[in-house]
Amino acid sequence: MATATSLRAPALRTPSRCNAHSHDRTLAIATVALLLSGVFDVGRALYCRYRLSYAVTQSASLLSRWPLAAANNNDAATLSTTAADLVRRMSGLRDLPRAAVRAHREIAVAQAGAGAPQLSRVTVTVRYTLPLLSPHVRALFRDGRVSLEAVAVHAMPPPPPSADALRSAA
Repeated sequence: MATATSLRAPALRTPSRCNAHSHDRTLAIATVALLLSGVFDVGRALYCRYRLSYAVTQSASLLSRWPLAAANNNDAATLSTTAADLVRRMSGLRDLPRAAVRAHREIAVAQAGAGAPQLSRVTVTVRYTLPLLSPHVRALFRDGRVSLEAVAVHAMPPPPPSADALRSAA
């Protein structure tokens, strides 16, 4: 027969702080992971925009200044192919399709007369679609992609007249 003194009451344990709110910690970790993945996609988009802008500006500058075989040619397809190769190399975007790069050259005679210096103006335009990796960020944008566009116009002024040309004009 059991007496009241012989039965032990189960010891009451105070709840541990770690175990009581473990579901809150899991929710916080999931929220932080979602935010970081969104920041990662935004960072990728900003970095790609910066690299595209730099590559397009430098390509337009190179194509307007240097007498490359394709740059001297007014054929738009050849010029666009050369610009696409330059942009792909400078930006590091190996998946950039060549069709996404357009280049146009305008050559205008600065002064009237035979053998007058020419003004070379090159416009390079790139349209690139960056696929987003995070599903929750992808849901915010149409087709899960961000469209990036960069345009650069570079005009190379004609060289100054030589000393002989100045003497002959006087």
